Amino acid sequence: MTLGEVLNQDLLRYLDQSAEHRAAGDTVKSRLSAILSPQIQTVVLYRISHWLWEKGWRRLAFAVANWNALIFKAMISPASSIGPGMFLPHPPGITFCGSAGSGLTMYSMAVCCPSVSDGWSADKGPRLGNSILVGAHSVIHGPIWVGDRTKIGFCVALDRDAPPDTLVVSKAVRAILVSKHHEPSPR
Repeated sequence: MTLGEVLNQDLLRYLDQSAEHRAAGDTVKSRLSAILSPQIQTVVLYRISHWLWEKGWRRLAFAVANWNALIFKAMISPASSIGPGMFLPHPPGITFCGSAGSGLTMYSMAVCCPSVSDGWSADKGPRLGNSILVGAHSVIHGPIWVGDRTKIGFCVALDRDAPPDTLVVSKAVRAILVSKHHEPSPR
């Protein structure tokens, strides 16, 4: 896919997910407001930095990525490969260095990166499948694989592989779910 086609897929995903856009209808004004939103501009800067990286313009790619970190507080490595349809509802604090298929959703303060001992190399970062959701304040680290359609809840630290179609929650959430499951039913 060309850069324009990938950006179009990202915009369409944002418009599909955006309540404001659905309420306003598909108008030129709503599309323009989407393009000017921080969510889309963060994705556009990442896409440009990755395109520059692929063309061999590494310093310029890092400059654009650093601009993204400075303006929108989202550090996405230009070496990272992320498929079309990326959706960042709240970009501040997002860190990504790895690879992901299409339909990636990351919430605020989510981190996806290699282990500290592996350095900042996208090749050694996590590999995420298609349609992955990463909740706020979650950390995925190391050279792990996360299967398609997996949802990672908020405040999860994931350092091992996750199979497709899995819901990964923190120990605290799991304890609450288990305790509610064992409570006597009200009469």
